[in-house]
Amino acid sequence: GNRVKETVTVDEGLLDGLQHTMEPLLRFSGLTTTLKKGIIDLLKPFTICSKGDVLTPEQAKLLKLFQRPLAQFKIKVNLHWNKNNEKV
Repeated sequence: GNRVKETVTVDEGLLDGLQHTMEPLLRFSGLTTTLKKGIIDLLKPFTICSKGDVLTPEQAKLLKLFQRPLAQFKIKVNLHWNKNNEKV
């Protein structure tokens, strides 16, 4: 449900990093794909999400699948425990 800050597209061509069993899922998600010798081939470029759109769960799955995370996880440490002197 977050707003997208950048447009993410996947270029046409062979998708070597994906298993052939993922091809039906990609096709169901709207990508125009075919299998060539067990390697997924994207027939035309596909835009996963556009800048300013609200991200859907399906788009988030595709972003994870193509290793294009849009979120950053940060932690700010306010306190820590010192085991030696047992102080915060």
